[in-house]
Amino acid sequence: MSKMGERVAGMVKVNNHDASLADKIDLRNRVLDAVGGRVLDCFAGDGVMHAAVWHRAPGGYEGCDIKYYPSDRLAFVIDARRMLRNIDLAPFSIFDVDCYGSPWEPVIIIAARRRVAPGERIGFVLTEGSGMKLKFGALPGALSTLSGAKALLPGANRAGKELATRAIAALAKRMRCTIEHIWMAERAKGTAMLYFGVVMVGIE
Repeated sequence: MSKMGERVAGMVKVNNHDASLADKIDLRNRVLDAVGGRVLDCFAGDGVMHAAVWHRAPGGYEGCDIKYYPSDRLAFVIDARRMLRNIDLAPFSIFDVDCYGSPWEPVIIIAARRRVAPGERIGFVLTEGSGMKLKFGALPGALSTLSGAKALLPGANRAGKELATRAIAALAKRMRCTIEHIWMAERAKGTAMLYFGVVMVGIE
């Protein structure tokens, strides 16, 4: 791991499986086991992760997607950013942000609106899909804000992990938390997807 990535202490790389689905399920199981509580699945889709993991969340589950999917899950049908700006986020202990592209805009909204009590655990599952954009030296605005990097950064694709881990560290700081656990899986080829499971604890 690079020196920049090491700023997030205790990061553990999860062994990749044959398919990204297995990595996603593994990360969610780790976060759920560490945090428990209620889950807000911000880009729930047709419910694959609910069926695989989130159905066993002890505090319950709520999903969200811009498209309606017939299901017995409780779910909002709305743009996730609008939902995050308008509902009470206090009941949720885990936020699953697995969108197309960059997750950082919804994450910034959560950080601004979700207060974390001292000693309280909060979990995030993040899919970082900015790889293709980074190849052209352009950072999504929210990733640039959190990571502290320039919005136009030649060679940004080679620093994808570093930028993401810096963004996670900035997220913890904004929420007045320390990072207790962070796990990562990746799909190095093609879209260069990165998957993170993060557990944070509120500080005094």
